Amino acid sequence: LSFYPEALGSLEQTLPTGTTVVVNGTVYSQTNPSGIEIIEGGSATGCDSVVFVNLTFVASIEAAVKTTSPICLGDVNGSIEITEIMGGQPPYVVALDGSNSTQVTTLPLIFNDLDAGTHQLTFQDALGTLSVQEVEIPAPQVLLLDLGDDQTIQLGESVSLLAQASFPVSTWQWSPADFLSCTDCASPTAEQPTGDVTYLVTATDANGCTVEDEIKVFVKKIREVFVPNAFSPNGDGFNDVLTVFAGQQVANVKIFKVFNRWGAVMFELENYSPNQVTLGWDGTFKGKKMDVGVYVWFAEVEFLDGEVEVFEGGVTLV
Repeated sequence: LSFYPEALGSLEQTLPTGTTVVVNGTVYSQTNPSGIEIIEGGSATGCDSVVFVNLTFVASIEAAVKTTSPICLGDVNGSIEITEIMGGQPPYVVALDGSNSTQVTTLPLIFNDLDAGTHQLTFQDALGTLSVQEVEIPAPQVLLLDLGDDQTIQLGESVSLLAQASFPVSTWQWSPADFLSCTDCASPTAEQPTGDVTYLVTATDANGCTVEDEIKVFVKKIREVFVPNAFSPNGDGFNDVLTVFAGQQVANVKIFKVFNRWGAVMFELENYSPNQVTLGWDGTFKGKKMDVGVYVWFAEVEFLDGEVEVFEGGVTLV
């Protein structure tokens, strides 16, 4: 007698979690990883074949990661650090956002120069198993800066500006510097601007991150000049001198003259500041008191913005 050898086979595989294998119509999975299958007449000699099934399953690939936010909003200097890879069958290949595939030889593995937002890590193990893991790099702190509403002032007035920030500010920088009491502080004063100005302030934190805001200062040019229409130079301390009165928008009285009815000059004064009750016509000419009556005055006034206007009128000496 002679005997054919037994028709024996084995199926030993390591598979990813969730994979199934069908042998002789039987489904083997993680819940049914092993068994014996007899295939009647399966051998070349017509004898039955015996297949021994033994499956091993590895866990899904998952990585432990750390993220670092970009230093400033809009920067591309964030990072993802892979500190551990679990599951699957090493060695691993990792790709960031579908490119830059890297063979993992040592950990940690760091990807630099990244922006804030969602990134994808794609892992492939030795079995060819793919796994995708999404990683969120948080955005850095949003720096807020507010200068408030635009300001409207009259020519000759000053206005305080206040910058309010949501973070500790290391340095301030205002531009332009025109009319500002300081350019490196949080609250400068725009001192008597002569025209509309748009100020831009830049605030910088300890990391060198910056944020900007601007404010407009509108200057209304109301040219207020007043000369009384009557005065009484009698030495009582009230209305004794005829002079030019004006608001803060006036820089200088270039010339102030008073004429009598025949056009003779009774008084003349040049280049002085307005609102000085000790500077003006006291009702005399060459030391002699003038007669009661109507006189004519003339004033040439220079304003802070460089404009020069002429004013004239009549005054009654009482």
